[in-house]
Amino acid sequence: MIYLIKFLLLPIIEYGTFIALGRYACTKGFDMRITSGSYYNNIYGENNKINRQLFDVNKQISSGQKIQYAHEDPSIFINTIRLDDELTTLGQVKNSAQNAYKFSTQTDTTIGDIVKTLESMKVKLLNAASDTQSDASRNAIAQDLRGLQNHLLTLANTSIGGQFIFSGTALSVKPIDENGNYKGNYKTLEAF
Repeated sequence: MIYLIKFLLLPIIEYGTFIALGRYACTKGFDMRITSGSYYNNIYGENNKINRQLFDVNKQISSGQKIQYAHEDPSIFINTIRLDDELTTLGQVKNSAQNAYKFSTQTDTTIGDIVKTLESMKVKLLNAASDTQSDASRNAIAQDLRGLQNHLLTLANTSIGGQFIFSGTALSVKPIDENGNYKGNYKTLEAF
């Protein structure tokens, strides 16, 4: 009879302390009586425990979150807050790096255009200084030089998204006014 009880209870032994104690008592040779009520109470309790665990796992799967409230696991909650903060910081660093790259690329392009314009002005000034030029051709060269001067002014006031690239840290200030005066500052612009 004792061995029969052991075989009937084996699937449940892992889940309940009452049954495990009963099994222990049976293996020692003690005769122990397990009532149907206690047997079913133990199964019912274990079933509720497993259902709660299953509900928790299904909730995690459906929400995609290991926890929903801080009290469920404070260490995971703290790590989540820390990682969210790091993600925000990295996003800001990424945006700053992208803006710095845009500024750097636009600055290089604009400086290249300024150099080409200055070289063109140099060639025109050397042509104007030649004795072979007539007054009419010198007036035409002067007109071209005024156009190049206006182009230089436009290049010096280049902006990206309303931020002027040659005004130092005063990004909202137009660096060169109509009279050619510098209105920016001489501070270094830093990305971070």
